[in-house]
Amino acid sequence: MMEVRFATSLLARLRGIKAYKGYGGVLALAPCCDVHTFGMRARLDIAFVARNGMVLSSFRRVPPSSRRRCAGAALTLERYSSDDAWVHPGDVLQIGLGDPEISVRSKEG
Repeated sequence: MMEVRFATSLLARLRGIKAYKGYGGVLALAPCCDVHTFGMRARLDIAFVARNGMVLSSFRRVPPSSRRRCAGAALTLERYSSDDAWVHPGDVLQIGLGDPEISVRSKEG
């Protein structure tokens, strides 16, 4: 399980995780299929998720001044880069709107 906060307004999505300096959880940006790390000083872990919850692509340790995008993504997850477990393409996420956590069903079973 991962703790998650949602950024759904245009301003919140533009600010991204930078608005949560020191936050140890995951920020879910929706709708979102394109993110940048311009103005960041730290590396990020980023994942793009389809409407059905399947992870389409996943990146670790994305450096500052980068851009990542994924056609077909409805939601983007980002967090400050960590050695903790992260999602992989093919994983399926279950996000409860009333619950600030994401559960992951790994493609490996």
